[in-house]
Amino acid sequence: MTSGQLKTLIAVVDAGSIKGAAQKLVVTQAAVSSAIAGLQDDLGVRLFDRDGRGIRVNPAGLRLYGYAQTILGLIEEAKEATLAEAEPDRAILRLAAVTTAGEVLVPIWLRDYLVEHPTLRVNLEVGNRERVFELLTSHRVDLVVGGRPPNRGGMVSLARRPHELVLICDAQHLNQVDQITREVDSDPGAVRDWLDSVTWLIREHGSGTRETAEELMAALGITPKQLTIGSNGAIVDATEVGLGIALVSKDAVRRQIREGSLGYIEVAPLPLVRDWHLIARDTEELPPPMQLFLDYLVESGQVSITPQLPRSVEQTHALDY
Repeated sequence: MTSGQLKTLIAVVDAGSIKGAAQKLVVTQAAVSSAIAGLQDDLGVRLFDRDGRGIRVNPAGLRLYGYAQTILGLIEEAKEATLAEAEPDRAILRLAAVTTAGEVLVPIWLRDYLVEHPTLRVNLEVGNRERVFELLTSHRVDLVVGGRPPNRGGMVSLARRPHELVLICDAQHLNQVDQITREVDSDPGAVRDWLDSVTWLIREHGSGTRETAEELMAALGITPKQLTIGSNGAIVDATEVGLGIALVSKDAVRRQIREGSLGYIEVAPLPLVRDWHLIARDTEELPPPMQLFLDYLVESGQVSITPQLPRSVEQTHALDY
């Protein structure tokens, strides 16, 4: 079983086909088929089953897929740690961030930090909550910027930064809310009825913001029409043109609010005060380059150290994300 075979396995599972994996790896389909056949021969088990004219990963293949991600992540981690020890100027920061933080927060941190460390290499992965924590557990990144760590354990919040989740809309929708408020003497029930009648723009499954939006709807007792959009930036753009309303981090719309293209809908319990967390695996220390980056963020006031509580007394926040 070689690292090349494991990379091919991951590519086939991710792409869902031999052809898709070949395109991703920039090799021939015959090379992909040969690697998978060799891996199955080495293990003595089948990893894929026939599915019509294609293939489908089976339970054994899925189990190996998880191990393959971790094995390759550890190999990359070992390589980079060794390189950084021998040649500190070639160190790398392996980061992942949920979409909003990856678009509007982490780039600013990196911009300022790289002025002082111009030779530092950076690998920043941006995805939804499910994706970035998968990268962390499989050792493909060393630090995640996102919401509260999952309850499954194995992760710890090292630092945090507060922010607000707000409900945004364009000027036309905001005028409708203002009119309702004036006509019914600020009856919150009327605003809730209006929120139930408009389209909510939400992220894809696996997004923490989507989970929070769904929990907010439940708390308000509404079941509005929902339109799923797989990018935070696209949601903001769609809200600006009046496609619907959306729950987003205030960090993501400061410019639009300032320019007047978007506004806030004020209804309890909004805004929701939450934290961006800087999260690592709780079984090991951060690599020295990442620890220096974290120290910089703390010392510059960008984040504050997270108080560490025994896991038995940690509480899961309602409407967390």
